Amino acid sequence: MDERISVVQSVLVERGLESTKLIDNQVQSSPPLMMLHLETIVLAVLGVFLLLAAVLYATLVAMRMRNLHRLRELKTSNAQRS
Repeated sequence: MDERISVVQSVLVERGLESTKLIDNQVQSSPPLMMLHLETIVLAVLGVFLLLAAVLYATLVAMRMRNLHRLRELKTSNAQRS
């Protein structure tokens, strides 16, 4: 019985060492973590610029619509006066 337990333990230890070696190889072959952070930061900055551009565009469109509305009101009031 003790021999079976020791065999199972040795197999588990060997499998654990193999798993650790595989994980170490994968970690060494993966790109550095700093590059991933750099890509994430660049994408976040581009996203913020895109959001700001969309807000600016919407603001400009709203201002133009308001100015056109005022111009129509002035035209109708001038037409009623004359």
